[in-house]
Amino acid sequence: MHASTLVGSVVILLGVALGMTSYLVDAEIPTHLLAWVQAHIHSQWEFLLALNCCCSCSAACWRSTRPSWCSRRWWRRWDRVRVDPVHLGVVFLANLELGFLFPPMGLNLFLSASRFQKPLPLLYRKAMPFLVIMAVGVLLITYVPAITTGVVALLKPAR
Repeated sequence: MHASTLVGSVVILLGVALGMTSYLVDAEIPTHLLAWVQAHIHSQWEFLLALNCCCSCSAACWRSTRPSWCSRRWWRRWDRVRVDPVHLGVVFLANLELGFLFPPMGLNLFLSASRFQKPLPLLYRKAMPFLVIMAVGVLLITYVPAITTGVVALLKPAR
């Protein structure tokens, strides 16, 4: 019985997220956002900050089985501001993971509330220290590219 309630809750969240994603795509919000980014953002650091904000907010506010509405749009822009593709991928995934814990709609919080039978506001308070640690980690990953690209450079064979 408990499992069916949990699955029902997740299906409702995913349904709402899919509807929200469809609305965003139909309303061409990503296209407008990309146009704004191309007009106003010209440096690598500004681009990464905008990517952090956009990905964290989208992951925190709605769940989607395919958060790619954002990634496909941003991916076209990365080469113009010279962001390493490995670094960009790690930054993107780190932001999405941060969003899974971020109130008010973090999916991990909903699953924890259901599994441990605790109210969501209590979990928000308990998750806050971990959110701060993860946010610092995301910022370090974003603005110290050697953390992500250094491993690849070490493993790459010498020419």
